[in-house]
Amino acid sequence: MIHVDRPSLSRFPVLQSLLAANFLKVAEFLAQPASARAQRRAPIKSQHTGEIHAALYQIFDGKCAYCESVISSGEMTFDRFWPSSTYPERAFDWNNLYLCCSECNLYKSGHFPLVNYGLAGDASERAPTPLLLDPCSTQPEQSLEFGADGNVCGLNAFGNATIKTFALNRPSLIASRSARAKEAKLACSKIWHSNTLLNWSDSIFIDRVIETIDHSGRRRPSHFAVVIAVVRQFLIERAIPVKIPEPRPNIVGDFDRLPEVQPPARWLRAVEIENFKAIKALRLDFATPQHNRQPWLMLLGENGVGKTTILEAIALAMIGGDNRKDPADRWLRQGALRGHVRLIWNDGSPDFMLGFRRGQSQFSTQGPIPDMPILAYGATRLLPLEVEQPSAIRRPRNIANLFDPLQALAPVQAYLCNRKAVNSTAFDHLAYSLIQLLDLDDQRDKIIRGRHALRARIGTRETSFAELSGGRKSVLGLAMDIMFNLAGGDGEMRHLEGLVLLDEIELHLHPRWKVKIVKLLRDIFPTVRFITTTHDPLCANGLEEGELQVLYELPSGHERKAEQINIPRGTRTDDILTGPWFGLPSTMDDDTWRKMNEHSNLLQQQERSKEEDTTMSQLEQELRARLGVFGDTHTQRAVLAVAAMMRDVLPQSRADQISRARLRTVLDEQNSENGDA
Repeated sequence: MIHVDRPSLSRFPVLQSLLAANFLKVAEFLAQPASARAQRRAPIKSQHTGEIHAALYQIFDGKCAYCESVISSGEMTFDRFWPSSTYPERAFDWNNLYLCCSECNLYKSGHFPLVNYGLAGDASERAPTPLLLDPCSTQPEQSLEFGADGNVCGLNAFGNATIKTFALNRPSLIASRSARAKEAKLACSKIWHSNTLLNWSDSIFIDRVIETIDHSGRRRPSHFAVVIAVVRQFLIERAIPVKIPEPRPNIVGDFDRLPEVQPPARWLRAVEIENFKAIKALRLDFATPQHNRQPWLMLLGENGVGKTTILEAIALAMIGGDNRKDPADRWLRQGALRGHVRLIWNDGSPDFMLGFRRGQSQFSTQGPIPDMPILAYGATRLLPLEVEQPSAIRRPRNIANLFDPLQALAPVQAYLCNRKAVNSTAFDHLAYSLIQLLDLDDQRDKIIRGRHALRARIGTRETSFAELSGGRKSVLGLAMDIMFNLAGGDGEMRHLEGLVLLDEIELHLHPRWKVKIVKLLRDIFPTVRFITTTHDPLCANGLEEGELQVLYELPSGHERKAEQINIPRGTRTDDILTGPWFGLPSTMDDDTWRKMNEHSNLLQQQERSKEEDTTMSQLEQELRARLGVFGDTHTQRAVLAVAAMMRDVLPQSRADQISRARLRTVLDEQNSENGDA
């Protein structure tokens, strides 16, 4: 992190007018009575992202303001230093906007510790000050010390809080800073030995180093703070005067009263499974975070390929010893001597491995036991009885529903109706999320809490949750269970952290809901990682690149494989079904498909008998009756003729290429197995 001089907003006149207009909209919203703002949010989301990002990209040289990593021009992410969830009045303040990579944004999330800071005088002279370093209004080098090994150390409470909140010592940053330091050292030696200039200054030397190691055209290359540190140390060792900034004075007052700074979130990056039930060997990786939200992992495949088994393996490894009640060798693959489940983390922490052996009832473990919220849900997800009362203690680590089909979801309605347990502010936050999930109008519709149950006011009509369709009740029950077990006391969903395992996400859903279920859940829980399974192609809508894994079984039946496949945006449902993701020859019924093939074969014949002409005419009449239109016009008949003629000549589609590539892989692996045998 380095200091960046922020230019006046007048330099960007178009953006200046846009920010001013949106500031007024937010101000008008906040000026309304509290009752009018209930269950609503200030108009902030997705406002002029492109214009804001373009200006910030220019100011910060295309680098993250916090970690100095290079950001691609297409990564439309930025940060509001004072979070808009708590400080909506600052949402369009020019001095509150920073270019930020997705990882720093996710690590920061809603964490924003404040302290009453002052250098002298009594407490009345101190003002609430962020513990996090602001790259534009502070001098980060007074609080952070960068080493040539890639690590960064805090020189005071501000530096320590910033490192912790943004995870500035995450493995990827340490590696890239260390590489940059090596480049800077080599450049220093080269410049020193090729010049006889005696009046070096650190600023001149730094400029020469930049010219040597970076050709991107940036004023300051990536990880510039490390370059500065290396150059200064190089010159100090050669007795060249160097200006070292004075450390920022530490916080005046009682250090025991500093706000607690949350440690960086730990996320599951990958999982390796070996000899667990039907799975011989498998590895699954999460995609890279994008758009300031956590990636999903959706497992797609036929029945029996091991989708639920993967969820069970992850849940058992994550939950801890006291909750693993079954004998360990029960999970061992038939014929195997030993197996394991390995969890790999994003922050470089030691892997956690859960092991099991034939004839041993106890699991073995290696590495620290994972300590993060995890909820796991099976395919039944029974709704609670209306008369049940929820437990007073939340269960942020609960996998019972995945393993026990009779385990009901938490009866959250009664809890939410308890005004002593859930104040009006927290309920409004929760209600807003429920309105989004039900796809209601957040400017008009409301969630009303009675004595023991919730109702939805849709326009002028009120409907109890019990009267909703089975699909909507299923989704609400799941979402409210996640809210109840993961949410804090403020009811805010946007900054929750944890892992949710969800079997058969499409359960009970109408096709219209299947299309948008992923988007709805990830909009409500943007910082929660989901691993889901599905049989339905509609549920693949809303997935980003790298989030879909197709599971299949090798012909031998002894091994499962996973292949990461991306479904292009805008792909129609029938194209998904007939593509490599599901492998159906057609979305039509078998008899219609057979008749179309027969008609196509007859159409390709250059000479036909009278009987064949009669058969083709009859097929056209039948298909026209079934499909509505079939060869009614000259154009349609021409298209059918060309399609029939070119069916075996046209280049393979991308779907066919993937299908054929997968088939080659399966056959190669099968041949390899036969050769080894």
